[in-house]
Amino acid sequence: MEIRQLQYILTIVKSHFNLTKASQLLFISQPALSKMITTIESQIGIQIFERRKGRLVDLTPAGKVLVKHANNIVSAHNEMNTSIRKFSNNIVGNVKIGIPSMILEVLFIDIISKLILENPNILFEIIENSATLLNKKFLNSEIDILISISDDYKFNNIEKKLITSEALVAIMNVKNPLTEKDYLDWEDLNSLELALPNDRYSTYHIVKNKLIDKNIKSDILVSAASYKFLIESASNSNLITILPKIFYDSITSSNDYLVFRKFKDPIFWDVEISTKKDNLGNNSPVGFAYELLLNHF
Repeated sequence: MEIRQLQYILTIVKSHFNLTKASQLLFISQPALSKMITTIESQIGIQIFERRKGRLVDLTPAGKVLVKHANNIVSAHNEMNTSIRKFSNNIVGNVKIGIPSMILEVLFIDIISKLILENPNILFEIIENSATLLNKKFLNSEIDILISISDDYKFNNIEKKLITSEALVAIMNVKNPLTEKDYLDWEDLNSLELALPNDRYSTYHIVKNKLIDKNIKSDILVSAASYKFLIESASNSNLITILPKIFYDSITSSNDYLVFRKFKDPIFWDVEISTKKDNLGNNSPVGFAYELLLNHF
């Protein structure tokens, strides 16, 4: 199998088997992607994906083994290319990275620090702000690399890659009545008091749109920029906060009063990394930094 084929399979898995979303991330048509998957399965003689009514829904046992190895192979391939490029060129320059503070805190603090320390010839500037403002700066070429929540916009001159996808969960005090349920329906939140990120952040709009879609009338009692504050608010009251599970994982080692519950119909926190295609290749410090960040995932 070719590296490109493995990358296509991994993108489908990261997109939760949504071919429309995967094809957008890969910048190919959905029919072309469907045909390619069928061709790969025919070539290797195994079925990679489980299907239900013609839709991909999961990996087969063989598919799970393939994806496990594919992750290692693609990661090693990317790391090799980056290492060769690093040692064969003296890359210098400036790189501006835009990233919302919430994403920086839970995903990128260690990575960014390592990137800066290991590349002293590159001057990195980390720009924190809301996703909306960072997107504007990126499109105006005021930022070289953008890390943000996935959107549906497509531009021919922009390279976008999905780097992580986390289900949003309901986080609450252990004594909250909803803890009696293993999984929640969105309707369970009706008339309850919530603590959510403020409306400068994409997570707020993801949750708010879901509540509107389900006609849920909840009271957003607390709104804040700090996810730690939101989680602590839920820990000490009947408030419920809805955040990606990775936020819960980052804080619960020091808090015995919190639990989370998954939703039967989950929504996802998809984080993308983007740069202008002109930045890729040609010994560009931006392209080099982009590859390093991408390879981490």
